[in-house]
Amino acid sequence: MIAPAEVGLTLPALPASLAIVRQVLAGMGDALGWDEAFLADVKLAVSEACANVVVHAYGTEIGEIDVHAVITDDQLVTSVRDSGGGITPTIGGDDGGGVGLALMVSVADLVAIRSGRGSGTAIELSFTIPSAQPITP
Repeated sequence: MIAPAEVGLTLPALPASLAIVRQVLAGMGDALGWDEAFLADVKLAVSEACANVVVHAYGTEIGEIDVHAVITDDQLVTSVRDSGGGITPTIGGDDGGGVGLALMVSVADLVAIRSGRGSGTAIELSFTIPSAQPITP
């Protein structure tokens, strides 16, 4: 059994913040011995969720992205939250929207979205960690 581990970040909803999120995930993956393909999938899905916040959540205002990752046993559960205007999720709409969500669905084991007008959006992504390595204190 792997000891639980958590990482939390609150960053400005700006494009530069996406690189920070990817670097934190890469550091976790390096420390825990995740294979490159798994880490690439995690970074892709979480980056897409963060990019949705940057592009859609706050309009012309600059808000915040809250990113949280929890590792227990063989699971990585991440959440990306904002306090923007909320969304109506679509995958592959006629307007070309939903591509990021389709990518998330294609690589994560579970994608859950909670959103409401004026209450922001939370996207939870769950991944089964291959060959999980125990975290040593």
